[in-house]
Amino acid sequence: MQNILHNSRQDWMYIILSTLSGFFMIGVYFFLERILSLNSETALLITLVIFSLLFDVRHFFPTYTRTFL
Repeated sequence: MQNILHNSRQDWMYIILSTLSGFFMIGVYFFLERILSLNSETALLITLVIFSLLFDVRHFFPTYTRTFL
């Protein structure tokens, strides 16, 4: 297998961590909807906000400043 990044250990770290973060967000959604009994729209909105704050901050602000300012 050819390395994508620096070495195979770092490649697997990025593959596994990205998958785990996706499952984490699905878990947050189901926790909000089923355990806390929120409706699906509210649970989806909160999950989107959590995703934006945890994972998408680096991409959001540069795009916002280039587009709107």
